[in-house]
Amino acid sequence: MGKQRPWITYFSQTGAEIADIAESLGKWPTRIITNKRPEDLRTIDPRIIEQGYIEMPNKPTEKEYMDILQYFEDPIITLHGWLRIMPEEICRTYTTFNGHPGLITDYPELKGKDPQVRTWKGIQEGKYETAGAVIHRVTEGVD
Repeated sequence: MGKQRPWITYFSQTGAEIADIAESLGKWPTRIITNKRPEDLRTIDPRIIEQGYIEMPNKPTEKEYMDILQYFEDPIITLHGWLRIMPEEICRTYTTFNGHPGLITDYPELKGKDPQVRTWKGIQEGKYETAGAVIHRVTEGVD
């Protein structure tokens, strides 16, 4: 088995999705990163607090991203409710994936915050026949 690549995650909301994935994989990210936001706008999941995280400015610059990423050799980056556009250089330099917990390819109205909550309600109301998620590679101009 080859050398495992560092796993770097970014979130802007609670980080609960990262904690759920990490627990199901039995492996936590190498680094968990969030942006500084007023405490009244979110509560960070206690499992993320236990693991520790790095806080960036609310609207980080490309340099601030690179200041963190420069220490990791060939990391895989995942975005989990990261409410910021990734700089073009980050997209070109690093393998980055974003997930949407809603089937936005079939139901574009599910884009935005908490699509899984709206999906569940829509299924109960008969609005949606299926549920799903979308994972895509982050490219310049997409995320």
